[in-house]
Amino acid sequence: MLNIDETFSNIINTSNFILNKIECMTNIAFCFYQMKKFEETIAITNNVFFLLKKVLKIQNNVRALYFRAKALKNLNRIEEAYEDIKFVCL
Repeated sequence: MLNIDETFSNIINTSNFILNKIECMTNIAFCFYQMKKFEETIAITNNVFFLLKKVLKIQNNVRALYFRAKALKNLNRIEEAYEDIKFVCL
């Protein structure tokens, strides 16, 4: 028999785990940015956005967008950086 309380609790625990993972990944992106590893910064933030959109159905993470925009700017990918920074500023 389906236990609604247990199912709901499992969903919340899974969501909290994913949110913690996203927070850690965003911190890793910041570290990569500080080390001037811009491609790695972009790769990590892209993974953050994948988890947000596909698993949690959340559109964006401002902190990850900010780090990706800064990394894109440093790689002279200005138009892509602008697209990200628009979300941060609006």
